[in-house]
Amino acid sequence: MDWSMFWNAVGAVGSAVAAILAIAALLYSLRTFTNSARLSHYENLDTMYWDLLKAGLEKPHLRKASGTRTPEQQQEYEIYAHMAWCVVENIFDRATPDDELLEIWRSAIEIENRLHREWFDRPENEYKFRKKFRDYIHTAFPVSVQ
Repeated sequence: MDWSMFWNAVGAVGSAVAAILAIAALLYSLRTFTNSARLSHYENLDTMYWDLLKAGLEKPHLRKASGTRTPEQQQEYEIYAHMAWCVVENIFDRATPDDELLEIWRSAIEIENRLHREWFDRPENEYKFRKKFRDYIHTAFPVSVQ
């Protein structure tokens, strides 16, 4: 028996098994990374939205779509509405590649749309958001339901 041929065959099989294990490890790593990134996006968005809601809790007039405001309250509302739409745009940016994540955040987007759509649609605010995002809002939420 030629032992060198035997050991060459064992080495070839070992190399093939190692290659298969390396590919499996790579696929597992990619899947783990994707899930981790998704969870991280969700947590970051959750924190941003929580902070926005907390600011509205501290000053309830910010969460009212309309009403009588003092000039100072109106200025606070203008800033808050801009913040709200920035959070929504951030949700859109991070969730667009992931339909499930976008669906999870759809209710929050709908809430902010109902509260601040009039502000969003003002011509003087158009430049503050990318066209792709504005198109998404106008398509997904064609008319604000008050």
